[in-house]
Amino acid sequence: MFWSWHEFFIKSLIYVENYENGMPRASPRRNMILQHNKLTSGFRMTQRRAKLETCPFADKKYLIFAPSCAGRTYSEGLAGSVDESPFLGAANKTEFVYQSIDTLGSKEVGYFQMFGLDMQASESQLKLLKQERWINQGTSWYRLDFVVYNPNVALYCKINMKIIFDNTGLFIPSYDSYTLPAKVYNGSRGQARMGAELAFLVVAFLYLLDRGWYYLSLAKEHRNFLQPLQSTGMLLSLTQLLFLLVSVFLWIAIISDGVRNNLVFSSTSITLSNGQLIDFDHVHEMYRAYNIFSGLHFLSASLKLLSFSRINLSTSVLFDVMLQSMGTLAQYIVLMLFLVIGFAEMSMILFGTSLQQFSTFGASFVNMFEMIRSGWSIFELMGVNPYSALVLCLPFLIIMFYMSFNIIVWLLLKSLEQVNKSRHEMQLSDLAEFANLPLSSQAKRGAEAVYIRTMRRMRRRNRQLALGRMFSDDEEARRLTRYDLSDLDQIFLLLDLVKGEKERDVFSFAEIMAALRSRDVTALWMEALVDKYHGWVEE
Repeated sequence: MFWSWHEFFIKSLIYVENYENGMPRASPRRNMILQHNKLTSGFRMTQRRAKLETCPFADKKYLIFAPSCAGRTYSEGLAGSVDESPFLGAANKTEFVYQSIDTLGSKEVGYFQMFGLDMQASESQLKLLKQERWINQGTSWYRLDFVVYNPNVALYCKINMKIIFDNTGLFIPSYDSYTLPAKVYNGSRGQARMGAELAFLVVAFLYLLDRGWYYLSLAKEHRNFLQPLQSTGMLLSLTQLLFLLVSVFLWIAIISDGVRNNLVFSSTSITLSNGQLIDFDHVHEMYRAYNIFSGLHFLSASLKLLSFSRINLSTSVLFDVMLQSMGTLAQYIVLMLFLVIGFAEMSMILFGTSLQQFSTFGASFVNMFEMIRSGWSIFELMGVNPYSALVLCLPFLIIMFYMSFNIIVWLLLKSLEQVNKSRHEMQLSDLAEFANLPLSSQAKRGAEAVYIRTMRRMRRRNRQLALGRMFSDDEEARRLTRYDLSDLDQIFLLLDLVKGEKERDVFSFAEIMAALRSRDVTALWMEALVDKYHGWVEE
């Protein structure tokens, strides 16, 4: 069956040299799969093998009956009892050697068979492999792969057909494919996307500098490098920056990959510059990693935007509830994960020999989440074993659906109750006027604060503090509102810290920072206070 399928595959799918009416195709139209996809450079067969060992049974009677056993491999034949030694074919004439192939960016290992673009040579090579029993007891993993190119959409497509030969006798076929653009930026739309990504890269770089400077300034003020991490907002910002950095590095690796930039073209084939068949697997993995980290970056950015809702009491309910319930929900999720693992083990024991979906622990674990998402029909499992289906499904449905849903709702309502309680206490305190400040007023003051802080950073080195200008006489004091009265204590504190050391009124920014170094006063607070009362003078 295995070799018959490959013979049909070669004659009917790969080497398409004639039209349906029997007329031969011209050279440019040969080896076109499904009319529009041209085979780039033949195909490749790969196998990885498991060691043949003495069976691990203590009873020698079984060794008499079955003296040798095949080990088990994992991760596509790369881990476990892997055999890398040469082996002879059935006729003891052909030796097959374990190889490592450079695909310009990664290494492929295994026992390889390369097939070119000539159909007769490929049929002869396949016949030899069949006679030599190239696939035998030691084979644990097999793959047939090839790459086609579609000029209509400028895309490569990699096709992988894989088979796992498990040492239990289980034969597990699988198929996957992916597409890859011939150029990272193709056409006018690609150029526009490149411009947008470069602009984003510049903005991201400036954002990284700003966040890095802010983090270091906080760490310096607190004299503890880890102190800023105690803030949830700062921790979220650093997480976002980490995802952004990884995404940028992956983006650079993708646009400079060594495969698409080192292809050799001819009228009949496309190969790598070292003569090997095209292999985009590592580039595809970089694309997948880039998409994952980009998604995580945008998720963290969305949470960061959501955190801005806390500037106003009426818009911060959702985020405050999330923060309040985060710790308890995390503990509950860990508990549920252990329960899912237990149910996965139970499902593998009950249905592993009857249903492929539960044949391994990994498959069972994934199917548990599939049951949570869409639900497996209990009647389908009852068709295999009615008692086992009831033992598995009833506790799972009760715990995961009814109990879990109600517990999560209760946790969120409990967090909402605590948030409302703290808000009620705020309404009764001196912060009520600030809590009830309209959102438009807060946005205006926030924009002014950003502008002032930016200008202050640009002019900081050229400014000095004149304490006498902060409030000069009774007229200035009479203009202080009830919002400013609380600042008087802070002004007097500033006078004691700075003016008490030197008999003058004008001080440089460095002198002020030196005086505040041993006190629990931040530079940002001091700058905002002096800005408010116009205490800066130019040198």
